[in-house]
Amino acid sequence: MGLFLGAIPLFAYSFASKNTQRLKEALKELSIWIGGISILFALIVYLFRVPVMQLFTDDSAVIKVGLIVLAAQLVSSVFNGFSGLFTGIFEASGLGGQTGIMATIQGILYIPIVIILHQFYGLTGLIWSMTLTEGIAFVAGLIMLIPYLLKLNNGKLMENQPELAVAE
Repeated sequence: MGLFLGAIPLFAYSFASKNTQRLKEALKELSIWIGGISILFALIVYLFRVPVMQLFTDDSAVIKVGLIVLAAQLVSSVFNGFSGLFTGIFEASGLGGQTGIMATIQGILYIPIVIILHQFYGLTGLIWSMTLTEGIAFVAGLIMLIPYLLKLNNGKLMENQPELAVAE
């Protein structure tokens, strides 16, 4: 979260100054860092999942459920990192529609997914509902990011943007 939240001002500054090169480089660099950190952390914690769970309890029933929760949350964290990045780039570029869609998916869509998955799959559905919601947000963000990047690469994203006095 710190990476994509901290980069929003950089994205916004680059977008406002119409510096597409800096915007693309920042997006690429952040994607690599977010992917690398979240996947590496998830793998490390997953590999040591039993000792991690045993730090909190010795109850085998709690550990059994905790391992499922941990797996779901680790997968969710990878999706969440990119979903946050997508939301940040849309927000910084003044794309309220895309930002709203991402926020709606992550917030409002979560509730029906929890209810439906719990109804059909019980506790397991409840546990995996956040992961499913984040996965949907990731896919939606990726679908919206593709035209964004195409317009950015073709120089059409910033065509209708007013000139701003931004110091270089």
